[in-house]
Amino acid sequence: MMLQATECVTCAGVDKEADIFTSEIINKNWLLLDTCITHCVSCNSSLFESIRYCSDEEVLHIETNGGSLVYSDIGVSKFLGVSMYYNPGSISNVLSLSTVANIPGCRVTMDTEIEKSITVSMENGYSLKFVECANGLYYYDTTNIYNNKNTINHYTNFDSYNFLINSVVNNKKSYNKKDIAKANEARRMHHLLCWPSTQQFKYYVRNNILKNCILI
Repeated sequence: MMLQATECVTCAGVDKEADIFTSEIINKNWLLLDTCITHCVSCNSSLFESIRYCSDEEVLHIETNGGSLVYSDIGVSKFLGVSMYYNPGSISNVLSLSTVANIPGCRVTMDTEIEKSITVSMENGYSLKFVECANGLYYYDTTNIYNNKNTINHYTNFDSYNFLINSVVNNKKSYNKKDIAKANEARRMHHLLCWPSTQQFKYYVRNNILKNCILI
């Protein structure tokens, strides 16, 4: 079995009962900056320069304890020009810190002695400041051109909804050591094969194309 790296997301798909109140928790105009997601994802089409259908290799599947979500559309973010997956069923817009930090000329800074905020600065002087909300997530309000200085939003308390935030460490608690070892080996082999699509990699494993493979 494979544990997907995208298991740790704050924008996970949730069941319909949960979706009734999640829209009131995370503002659809916020951009979150997250260290625990490997792809940028969004639920708000107005945050894109353009959106197109994904190719078969680009389709993103996210699995969480709240359910699964498939992203079959991808586009370019208006704010930082990075590729961003789109699904209106997501509960938030999330930028991967890893993706942002790898933008050429980009600088990410944080100094908690001055303010609990994260600033993303570009070489041309353009910058976004992500401030802290009530439960520790860092967001940029895309509707506020003056960069909202309020670090705590009055309704943004996620204490009752922690099931939406999943981590790799917590996910591992649901598996035995053998399963985790297989997942780590799958990740290593995926890397050695220069990251083929998930579908191709599963085909290699199922058909025993990889010699001495322990994943079966």
